[in-house]
Amino acid sequence: MSETNEALKPQMLAIGARARTAALRLGHAPAAQRTGALLAMAQQMRLASLDILRANALDVSAAQQAGQADSQIDRLRPDAQRLDAIIAGVEAIAAAPDRLGQILA
Repeated sequence: MSETNEALKPQMLAIGARARTAALRLGHAPAAQRTGALLAMAQQMRLASLDILRANALDVSAAQQAGQADSQIDRLRPDAQRLDAIIAGVEAIAAAPDRLGQILA
């Protein structure tokens, strides 16, 4: 593991722990609150889109310098259309019927 990866490990573990905590809270929240959280996420992504694209550009540069495979770099490549598609996906999930806790089959 590289020094950079090792240095990021505590930060990534902390992010993961916060995500697990949030998932548990949302799993017990009312459907309207989960939908609101998804819509808020989409809105914040839209508001921060320029920052996200700039950060992705830095990630692409770092990945190129580190000799990452082109296929991996492509996933990082900043693209407003890709970001818009991700935001639209979050909004589509928010608009879908909430099936949490339902038996579907």
